[in-house]
Amino acid sequence: MSERSIAAYDVSPRVKRYDADMELMHPNRSKMVQIALEVLPFPRTAGLRAIDLGIGTGYFTERFLNNFPNSRVLGIDGAQAMIELAKARLTSLASRVQFVIGDFRQLQELAPGAGSVDVVFSAYALHHLNRADKETVLREVVELLVPGGWFVNADLIVAGSPELESRLQEIRVTGMWNARVALTPDSSIRHQRAVSWLISKRTSVINHSPWLRI
Repeated sequence: MSERSIAAYDVSPRVKRYDADMELMHPNRSKMVQIALEVLPFPRTAGLRAIDLGIGTGYFTERFLNNFPNSRVLGIDGAQAMIELAKARLTSLASRVQFVIGDFRQLQELAPGAGSVDVVFSAYALHHLNRADKETVLREVVELLVPGGWFVNADLIVAGSPELESRLQEIRVTGMWNARVALTPDSSIRHQRAVSWLISKRTSVINHSPWLRI
């Protein structure tokens, strides 16, 4: 992540409401992570060595370890505040998680040697990188993976055509709108602002978000 992005996610009040805000802005997050787990061709009993790029609050790592109870995860994040929240979430799984604070653009310095990892996964993190940094990280991920290893990424992207991008944004807005029924008054205000912002940006997101493309 960029230094600016890391700093933005190292602010305690923002971190504390991160998961709640993610449910508002990305109501299909749970489905995305579930699909990412389902595509992995490993038996539940496998003892996998995995890396979570941008562990954040530990959401994806928790789902991964519950799905593969004999596996271990190296969780990398640039924000100390996020790491602390992940530690709190993953207390019961702590023996199977190693936390590392660092910029995953320097992945080779933070992770084990080449050909030593079965799975690298990430969610809502790589979009913070520009194209050149994404390509560098992906090359390093490939070097880390064992033959037959997997990289899965649940993240924001820009579709290949305006029509498909419009449909993706419609699904997202619909999910956000449907999620409003369970909101508290405070989160309802933030939700309404988020929906309004997203609708206003739908027509310009393709032209102004080239870094979302790989």
